[in-house]
Amino acid sequence: MIQVCSFCKIQIGETKPYEDKRETHTMCPSCTAWFTEQLDFSSISDFLDTFDLPVIIFTDQAQIVAVNRQAEEAIGKPSSDIQGLLGGDAMECIYARLPEGCGNTAHCSACTIRKLIQKTLEQKQGQRHQIELAREHETIHFIAETHYINEIISIQLIRLN
Repeated sequence: MIQVCSFCKIQIGETKPYEDKRETHTMCPSCTAWFTEQLDFSSISDFLDTFDLPVIIFTDQAQIVAVNRQAEEAIGKPSSDIQGLLGGDAMECIYARLPEGCGNTAHCSACTIRKLIQKTLEQKQGQRHQIELAREHETIHFIAETHYINEIISIQLIRLN
């Protein structure tokens, strides 16, 4: 995939899967430095690490921009492996591996996380639901809870197993 900065739109490079030539978004070093300076932290990840819960920042296209240590532990991967990926790719959803990719398969319209976000947007109030994430070699059980605050949706995933 071609990596493009979400903010300044410059092309940064490529990331897995290399054969997929669609754009994926992350943050270039210049924009990271600018935002870091504005926040008065050495990095966005340092800022996110001040939260006690897993935090993932997504673009409006559902691509991961930044995560904190707690999110790395919950997903089981370092941020360098998941930045720029879509949520299903990062969490290894088995449907994201299909040729259509994350968000584009027949199964995606039934995605519980996607439906929770849509329902939260429509009703302008938080939702809570138990979900199963099917991976290639395991199924992970979560409680997914959304919160709606001033047009912003946050999602908390509480791993049960």
